[in-house]
Amino acid sequence: PMCRAHGAMFDDGILMRLGDDGFRWMCGDARAGEWMEKIATDKKFNVRVRDVTPQICNLAIQGPRSREIVDAIVAPLRGRPKVADLKRFRFLAGRLRAGGGEGPAILLSRTGYTGELGYEIFCAPADAPRVWDAAQKTGKPRGMIPMGLDALEILRVESGLPSGGREFGGEEDADPFEAGVGFAVDLAKDDVVGMDALLRSAASTRRAFVGLILEEAEIPPPGSPVFSDEMSRVGTVTSAVRSPKSGKVAALARVATECAAPATRLEIGMLDGFQKRLRAVVSPPPFHRASDAPRRPPTMEAGKNRAD
Repeated sequence: PMCRAHGAMFDDGILMRLGDDGFRWMCGDARAGEWMEKIATDKKFNVRVRDVTPQICNLAIQGPRSREIVDAIVAPLRGRPKVADLKRFRFLAGRLRAGGGEGPAILLSRTGYTGELGYEIFCAPADAPRVWDAAQKTGKPRGMIPMGLDALEILRVESGLPSGGREFGGEEDADPFEAGVGFAVDLAKDDVVGMDALLRSAASTRRAFVGLILEEAEIPPPGSPVFSDEMSRVGTVTSAVRSPKSGKVAALARVATECAAPATRLEIGMLDGFQKRLRAVVSPPPFHRASDAPRRPPTMEAGKNRAD
């Protein structure tokens, strides 16, 4: 999570260590680089921050058979782990398999935004058509199809993954614990932007990130109020979709911690919040079990984070 001084989260990302002094920050907000530059200048760090987005293309291959597809088209460099051995949030350097020849250089990470087993391939823009064609040729016989942003939105909500401008950022100043990514905060670290506020929030979080399963078929828009009874507003819907797997509407919301226990019955206000209500039940995401789901959910302790 990337936070302001008062603990509000405005972006999140994955930090890749490319070498002793080289890192890549994969994020969603272009202002992240400007923020890091400001911090580096204020603290007089000997560091250079550079936007390399125009020099990199990205293809995400996600789903239960993604490992099989990626293994067929990516050849890791000698001494690097095999695709099958690549753990979550790890990456390797390699080349695209090109028959008997040597294909273009790629970087493969076991990451994605679907909650499923998945990988992302990074390459130079000039090599992107070859990577796309190789993935299509290998993946299509195995049932792989191109996926648009609407499908991605369904998958990330079903998996309980937060999005900028919805679960954090935007008008509400949600901190990482309120946005559902508190497990990624190491409370034992020093000199972290917003740490004083994060310590206070970790000790006494007022709002919780929850999933809701609706009893009605209507999809509430983001920002819809959540009530515990006729008059008591206790939270806000941040995202909602209709799940193809269950046929039900699934939503993500931020609610008062007193209303966050599983099976708690709540109502979502429509129109002016009072004329119409949609019944919902608190149901912790993810709303379905992914093919590479961990044996247990991530846990967070002060100064110690554990996840499979």
